[in-house]
Amino acid sequence: MKFWNIYITIYTVKNRDWEYLHTVVKVAHLYYTEEKTQEEIARQLGISRPTISRMLDYAKKSGIVSIRLNVPNEIFPELEDKLEKMFSLEEVVIVASNENTALLKQNLGRGGADLLKRKIKGIESLGISWGSTLYEVVNNFPSDLTYPEIKVVQLVGGMNPLNSSVYADELAKSLALKLDGSAYILRAPMVVDNPEIRDALLKESHIRDVLSLACKVDVAIVGIGAMDNNSILLTSGCVSEEELEEIKEKGGVGDILGRFYDLDGKPILSSLENRIVGIGIEELRKIPYVIGVAGGKNKLRAVLGALRMKVLNGLVTDEQTARELLNLGG
Repeated sequence: MKFWNIYITIYTVKNRDWEYLHTVVKVAHLYYTEEKTQEEIARQLGISRPTISRMLDYAKKSGIVSIRLNVPNEIFPELEDKLEKMFSLEEVVIVASNENTALLKQNLGRGGADLLKRKIKGIESLGISWGSTLYEVVNNFPSDLTYPEIKVVQLVGGMNPLNSSVYADELAKSLALKLDGSAYILRAPMVVDNPEIRDALLKESHIRDVLSLACKVDVAIVGIGAMDNNSILLTSGCVSEEELEEIKEKGGVGDILGRFYDLDGKPILSSLENRIVGIGIEELRKIPYVIGVAGGKNKLRAVLGALRMKVLNGLVTDEQTARELLNLGG
């Protein structure tokens, strides 16, 4: 299905005679309407390939040819471009908004899977965090791509097993299985009771090796958590209601990998900071390409803070959130 139209307009152009204009329009017609290659047109008209290229360029610059995109609903190229420029992102993928949280996460999952699929070509390692939205990314990821050499690395430890399918160990294993690659799992909780336990775990060779790999992955995909009662950190028991309220009182708006930040993207220190088994924001910042996936009204401030933190290279979000982000500014 073609989503663009070509318009060829004939009119008088200064300093160009009728014969030249006739040839330019002929070339444009053959290229855009008949869909012939420049090589085929060159042979047909007896004109050199570079001349054909120059004529097509002239046809667009002079207005003889104009291209208008007929963009399908639920695709937002202009909005994506504006967000990319405003927040200095390499790529933004915007999906349709939906008041139904489950359907919105499915949309975000499809968008995240599409972006991730394009970014893992040729890489050696991929890092993944956790969350119900990332579960949809993995669920929507195709099973026909095989990268046997790829390492899928868990970026943070696991959580309690109340809903294990959305946690990093299961997501890493599921994605590695789809890619026919290898999963590198952190055999440790994400949050432990005290810093002494965390320090002891970090001395374990297995955990140390996986975290070393996690710091060096080529691409990472992470969820963005909001500071509300639906926070996976809260529902999993990693954070108490009192701790969450304390972080909110300090200005916290969201978290990535369990590390909290305010609306300006500045870190918020919490009692969790020295109890987390996993990489931190500074390690994440050194990864060449980091994708954040989040959307919905409750995630707006969390996404904005994450963007201002300048840790993301790519973002997958929904239309409504994207428009609000533009209104709030970089």
